[in-house]
Amino acid sequence: MSATAIPGHPKHKIRFYLLVLTLLVGGSFIFLMQNGGLEQFGLTGSSIKLVNVTDENVTNANLLIQAAEESGMLRQKEAPPSREVEVEVSFTSIPITAKEVHAQDLEIHFSNLEGRASAKVNTDRLELPLEEEVVLKVHDFTGFITLDATDFSLEGKAQRFEANGLALSSRQNLDLSVTNVEYGKFLAESITVEGMRFPRGDGKLGVAEKLDYRLEQEELNFYFFEGKIFVDAEKDEPVALEGIARGIDVSGALLNLDVR
Repeated sequence: MSATAIPGHPKHKIRFYLLVLTLLVGGSFIFLMQNGGLEQFGLTGSSIKLVNVTDENVTNANLLIQAAEESGMLRQKEAPPSREVEVEVSFTSIPITAKEVHAQDLEIHFSNLEGRASAKVNTDRLELPLEEEVVLKVHDFTGFITLDATDFSLEGKAQRFEANGLALSSRQNLDLSVTNVEYGKFLAESITVEGMRFPRGDGKLGVAEKLDYRLEQEELNFYFFEGKIFVDAEKDEPVALEGIARGIDVSGALLNLDVR
């Protein structure tokens, strides 16, 4: 009587294959951990997704980041400039600013024959002289100044206000507003302003007695300025300023200069 071979049970084969597959996957995972290969795979959400990062994918990602940076969509936050330098500027364009400033002394010269200029101290309207030349003087001013090519205005608090020799002062600060002043000259002594922008124009820029640069149809920006500003509307280069600055940007067609 011959023996008959009994075929192996199929369930045992399936278990064997699963065991081998598990050992292979586990061994591969440990090998990748030991050799830093997991950096080539990404884990997303609650599921695990194995994505092979090829050189082509890395290149494409770098190109996308570069394009975003150039377009301004992706920018790193820059720390405010901290280095102070001495500056001296003459310029054809008058700074357009509506920034909050502090000035020890302000002086504005203008004609008020038509009575266009207006001033208010506290809640009282002040009649300014109807004269060819009116000189306003403001001491210890904190507030907002708007200055452009023709008009000047301010609003804030001051310790003393004077119009052609007529003075008002108080131990407490005066609420002061001056508008519609078509000025001829403007002088600010010991003025502090953050964010002063000059529109495109011509002039000269001197930095710390080491850099003398001729400005030609270029924009000029100061992150911070403290010093003296003088504007004479009748001059070819009406603006002159001298003092300490932090963060100087010059932007033009041929050159971008950044001093920080």
